[in-house]
Amino acid sequence: MLFLPALAGELFWSAELLVAVGSTFGVLLGMQLTTAILLAAVVTTAYTMLGGMWSVAYTDIFQLAIVAIGLCVALPYVLDGAGGLRHAWDVYLAARPEGGGIVPPWQPHTDLWNRVSVIGWWDTSVMLMCGGIPWNCYFQRVLSCRSPRAARGQSMLSGVLTIAFTAPPLLMGVSAFAYPWPADIVARLQMTPAETMPLLFLRAVPRVIGLLGLAAIVGAVTSSFSSSILSAGSMLSWNCIKRLVWPACRPSQMKRVIRRRFCSSVRSRPGWR
Repeated sequence: MLFLPALAGELFWSAELLVAVGSTFGVLLGMQLTTAILLAAVVTTAYTMLGGMWSVAYTDIFQLAIVAIGLCVALPYVLDGAGGLRHAWDVYLAARPEGGGIVPPWQPHTDLWNRVSVIGWWDTSVMLMCGGIPWNCYFQRVLSCRSPRAARGQSMLSGVLTIAFTAPPLLMGVSAFAYPWPADIVARLQMTPAETMPLLFLRAVPRVIGLLGLAAIVGAVTSSFSSSILSAGSMLSWNCIKRLVWPACRPSQMKRVIRRRFCSSVRSRPGWR
């Protein structure tokens, strides 16, 4: 029963990822949220079913390359539209003077840092630092490496790249405070801050770069989603089907069971109906 919290985490996380894809398509392409969620779920589940860990690994390489290229190419345009990094940072600090630190204050007293947001920040930080080590998606990669040395090297490299990949979206978020938005967009962003990045790609960069940025967002999300559903399907099949229902199940039969779990897991996502 200890796998149930991890399974629930994968399901909730993948559902959130699909909503992120849907909102991005909705801003840039005018697509309805339900249609975008279904499209992303069907495509990602299809190639994960067909290739398993191989398809996840190869598509991750391509998708992460698009993420790096798309964000790095778009960032100079966004900073230029915001008046430069220095100006954007000054405007951000003027709007949120308590938001320039690395960690939240110990005694929250502002709208940005209240009791709930501080507890949420520390909860997420501890989860990422400690809970991500035994996470199933990570061990998919570790067990797929050819040797322990390769597993250690790729783990350290992925940690460095993960930190580096936070810089472009962080700077874009800061630039959004200084970007000259129309009044209707300002009101829209106050209601739905999650649309900031897609709107920057739509308005602050050339259209070709914006499409590349869209590909970066979709690539990052689908990469995580494919790993998540592979993890959820594997855990459910091994712990329930193999251990409880069908102990004599052979590896080839287990593969077919896991692929069927992908289809059933997609139907539980928001927007399936």
